[in-house]
Amino acid sequence: MCTIFLLADSSPLFTSPDNTSPLCQAVQHIVASKGTPPNREIRASYIGESNGNNEDFYGIFEGAVAHANQGKTVKLVPKMIRISQGQTAAKAATLDHRSSESLAWLSSSSLVLLAGGDTYEGFAAMDKKGILHVLQEKILPDSGKVVIGISAGACQLAKHFMKHENEDDVPSEVETCIGLGCVDYIVDVHDENRKWATLRQVAKHVGGTGLGIPMQGVVHMKAGCIQQETSTGTHLVVG
Repeated sequence: MCTIFLLADSSPLFTSPDNTSPLCQAVQHIVASKGTPPNREIRASYIGESNGNNEDFYGIFEGAVAHANQGKTVKLVPKMIRISQGQTAAKAATLDHRSSESLAWLSSSSLVLLAGGDTYEGFAAMDKKGILHVLQEKILPDSGKVVIGISAGACQLAKHFMKHENEDDVPSEVETCIGLGCVDYIVDVHDENRKWATLRQVAKHVGGTGLGIPMQGVVHMKAGCIQQETSTGTHLVVG
C-alpha cells in the first residue's frame, strides 16, 4: 500500500523546505523506493473534484510545490487532473485529448493529492469519471507512491466517511459512506473546537473508530498504520 499523509488544511505544505513538510517527505520516500527519476522530475497529480477543480485551490498546491522544490535537485512537477464532464477514465478510447493527457499523467504519477471541498460530491464525481478506478489500480497498491489527502481528501481515503450537511445534524441520521479504504477509521477534520462531538457520536453509533485531525495537523500513515502525528490535538475516538 502507498504511503499516506492526512491533513486538515494545506498550511503544513508550506513549512520551511527542510525536508520536514509532507511534500519533502514524499519526495524522499519516492526516491528511496524507486530511485532517482528520469530528468530528476517526479510527476504530481492534483485531484480537485471535491472543489469543482477550482483554479485558486490548485494555485495553492502549485505554490506549495514551488516552496518544496527550493534548493532541491529532484523536483515535483504538478498537474491538475481534468476528466471532462460526461467522460470516464474507464473508457479511455472515448476520452478527448485533455482528458487522455490527464489520465496518462495520473497513471504515471508518484504523488497524488486529493484536495478539500465537498467530501461526498467529490467522491461521487471521482467515481463517475473513473478516477477512483485509476487510484485503486495504479496508485494505492504501490508502496513506492504517496497520496496526500487534505480535509475532504483525507476523509475520502478512510474506510468510511461521513455525509452530513452541517455540524448540527443528528449523529444517528448522519450517513456513512464507503471510502477508498486506506485508513481504517472514520476521519473528521478541523472540528477540535467542538471536541469532535459529531465524530464521537457517529463512531459510537456505527461501532467504528474515529480519527479527528485538527487544523495544521498531519497524520503520516504507512501500511494502514499511523507512523507519526505532528499535532497533539489529533484525537482517536473509539466507538
